[in-house]
Amino acid sequence: MKKTYTHPIVGNVLIVKGLSLRTLRLSVNHSRGVRLSIPWHVTYSTAIKFLESKIEWVAEAIKRQHEKASKSAELPINGTEIKTQAGTIVFTNSNPENPVKKIKVKTTGNQREIIFDNTVSAEELKKAVVKVLRKEAAALLPSRLSELAALHGFSYGRLALRNNVSNWGSCSARKNINLNIHLIRLPQELSDYVILHELAHLKHRNHGPEFHRLLDSLCNGREKELSKQLRKFSPRHISAPLLDINL
Repeated sequence: MKKTYTHPIVGNVLIVKGLSLRTLRLSVNHSRGVRLSIPWHVTYSTAIKFLESKIEWVAEAIKRQHEKASKSAELPINGTEIKTQAGTIVFTNSNPENPVKKIKVKTTGNQREIIFDNTVSAEELKKAVVKVLRKEAAALLPSRLSELAALHGFSYGRLALRNNVSNWGSCSARKNINLNIHLIRLPQELSDYVILHELAHLKHRNHGPEFHRLLDSLCNGREKELSKQLRKFSPRHISAPLLDINL
């Protein structure tokens, strides 16, 4: 059950009741707005009181996200780079003496140069980058998954490459594996760790002790170390070289 409440400071707040919810959860998203999820037994008046107690936090979160969105709308300056396991993606803003039509991708060795003019939007440029990253990921990740699976005796179903901002990978009950194209922007030992994590889920669907014992053995006793290193990155923030555009 959903209901929209209009707050005088932060505007519309979507209040959602759910049977499976146990606690009140408040979230702020630049595109989706403010959302308050509440257990079924909680009244709307109680929900609004909870919202009021957090209203300063909500207002500040909205402000931060607006500032980030404004920054994301800027185009990268000449020479801005994105490092990948395949090489470098570099941005070049074309000039009147050497004009290009919208966006052009030029490949020289292990460098992909994205040449653009000032008429393009940040969203158009983001799509161009994703296209390049997807091509590089398709050239690297399937073979690496196959190699690690064969090395450790795993058999999986299909592989899908995703442009996610919420996770690095996943494994379905049908033994299909999804990998984030942005893995190629991590150091290889961390992208290997993610792949091994998903392979371990082929035998253990949860994150129980047996899963961690298996994953630790696959990582030569380095699971905790690699997990800690991976937490320094996130699919949502690794796109910082493109001025915080969430790729």
